[in-house]
Amino acid sequence: MFPQRTPRFEAFIEPARAYPQIWRLCAAIAIIAVSYFSFTLLVFFFVGVIQVATGIDFQLLGAAAPKFDSPYAMLALLVTFAGVTLGVWLAVRLLHKRGLLTVFGPNLKVLWRQVSKTAHIIVPLFTFFLVLNVMFNPPVSYVEFFRWALWLPLALPLLLIQTSAEEILFRGYLMQQLAARFSSRWVWMVLPSVAFGLMHYNPAELGSNVWLVVIDTAIVGIIAADLTARSGTLGPAITFHFFNNLFAMFLMSVDGSMIGLALYVTPYTAADTETLRSLLLVDIVFNLVGYLIYARIMTRRGL
Repeated sequence: MFPQRTPRFEAFIEPARAYPQIWRLCAAIAIIAVSYFSFTLLVFFFVGVIQVATGIDFQLLGAAAPKFDSPYAMLALLVTFAGVTLGVWLAVRLLHKRGLLTVFGPNLKVLWRQVSKTAHIIVPLFTFFLVLNVMFNPPVSYVEFFRWALWLPLALPLLLIQTSAEEILFRGYLMQQLAARFSSRWVWMVLPSVAFGLMHYNPAELGSNVWLVVIDTAIVGIIAADLTARSGTLGPAITFHFFNNLFAMFLMSVDGSMIGLALYVTPYTAADTETLRSLLLVDIVFNLVGYLIYARIMTRRGL
């Protein structure tokens, strides 16, 4: 399934070859972590200022475990991911003497063309799987349609910031630096994907299904890594991640947390252990089958 190291991928990792030392990678991870947490604190500070000035309750401050079940809370959450991109920019500039655009790939014109090609395949696939999900699990209306539509012009760019930030870090910076230092796919493809999966480790909310969620997310990470390795740019991975989150966070979300911008929510919650476990297994199968279909189509089209 996974491709060999093609000329496209070698060109993608070329900017990382100048400074591939592991100590630089470790220092960069520290910079990115500090940047993200500092930026998040800054966002929460401004949330507090806005709440005092306007009386709007973001439902974030003072909560031990924010649920992000309001549009304001979701927008604030999405904004925090800009701290990841800022951290990567600082890391590549200070430690690797290169610019942030080198993380996206060597040819931005090709990147935009790949975004378009990927969207034309991903959107119908996700729509098909969403329709199947709705047929077997009729959703419950959550955000009123016109209110939801009014939020979209602001929410969609912030969703792009969130999904791009994760791809810039995991499939961009980490994948480039590890591939410049190690030849094994287990290191440069699988290791960042496992780290991506572990980011979603939340036993307080997911209970006994937490490791199944980690595995499901890690598989999504491997798919995104494979997309990047085949194409030599972040374009397809960002597109895949964007529409995946768009469908999962804005159209039909699992009832519970992060539903503040969801048009519909599922008739079950994360606390419904058996139901969620079955659906996670189905989701893993859908992801793998969907990607095999996608890869076959894109191979025919020369991606």
